[in-house]
Amino acid sequence: MKWAPKMVAFDQAFEDQTSGQIKIQRGDYLPGGLLPVIDQGQKPIAGYSDNLDHAYQGPLPVILFGDHTLSLKHVNFSFALGADGVRVLASRPPFLSKFLYYYLTSLNIKSHGYSRHFKYLREIKFPQIAESEQSRIVELLEQADRLRQQRAEADQMADHILPVLFHKMFGDSGTNSKKWIKKTLGSAGALVRYGLGQPPQTSDSGLPLIRATNIHRGLITSENMIYVKWEDVPESRNAFLKADEVIVVRSGAYTGDIAQVTEAWEGSVAGYDLVVSPGANFTGEFLECYMLTATVQQNYFGNIKARAGQPHLNAEQVLNTPILLPPKTLQEKFSVFVKSLRNLRLQRNESALLLNKLFANMLHRAFTCELTAKWREAHMKELIAEMERQARLLNATGKTN
Repeated sequence: MKWAPKMVAFDQAFEDQTSGQIKIQRGDYLPGGLLPVIDQGQKPIAGYSDNLDHAYQGPLPVILFGDHTLSLKHVNFSFALGADGVRVLASRPPFLSKFLYYYLTSLNIKSHGYSRHFKYLREIKFPQIAESEQSRIVELLEQADRLRQQRAEADQMADHILPVLFHKMFGDSGTNSKKWIKKTLGSAGALVRYGLGQPPQTSDSGLPLIRATNIHRGLITSENMIYVKWEDVPESRNAFLKADEVIVVRSGAYTGDIAQVTEAWEGSVAGYDLVVSPGANFTGEFLECYMLTATVQQNYFGNIKARAGQPHLNAEQVLNTPILLPPKTLQEKFSVFVKSLRNLRLQRNESALLLNKLFANMLHRAFTCELTAKWREAHMKELIAEMERQARLLNATGKTN
């Protein structure tokens, strides 16, 4: 027997609670306070308010939908609504709020740019099934979701190790607490060049083209990597990357993000971004970690981006980056630690990607109408077992840190 539920319209599943709610402007968010503020951004909590009169008035739990960002958040505690662009949706009986949340998560609603998406949400049909069956699906998905959350928390803790080590060896970069010589990146011998810019035609095989989307705070990831043919890359552009060089994201939402080119990515092609050759005075590992400090990211790049209409960096600005010059021998000692930690981070990243793929598979199977409830539950439990195995591997990797 196949699972073929009745599909109902949006208004039969949800009651829109947005109208009449007090909305707090971003400039009024507090760093701490009595009442969490939730908006359509990616952070679970965007800020706080001390005015309890600003609290959302209506039933809980609710789903918050980002009209522009497509973000989905399930909230079961008292909160205040941030700014505009958030829809507050309460489930109508017999629907469970968490069931509807996971169903919406499984759909990957298509983005139409920075326009309002609520009209597209209203076009969706929802499966109306027995509350007991909804509860079983929610229970299984919550188990899997908890594993993902634990993984994310473990990653955050592990990512603090390298900045702490950097501070211990080189001192506070903002105050130059160890009194190192200070210069600009260019005057210290580093060179900066532009990447390829307009990429050649993509290929199913060939060389990786490293773009801003592949750069994430010291890590180059293969997720959504595209490839180009070697012979299609103009030799005059000097776009082939060498080990130890550092990529600086040049424009867009990730402007200023940094990653060193490791031996694994040597020979890849630089996309639109900027490439820093360290020169004789720096190791790639030191340069990457220094350029990820708040001294550069907030105090230097941040000021430049704030003056521009759109976040953007050019070669001259990167060459003028203020930098410390600790002894090369100390940098080399630091590099040994970085390489060890980076290998562990790559293992964690691969496990994290697999966990996310397994969870996406579970979401798909949970709401596939071609499967019986019994078959679906059995196979979802298999996926949970695999996720738990990956989580154990992740924990084992973390302990070796």
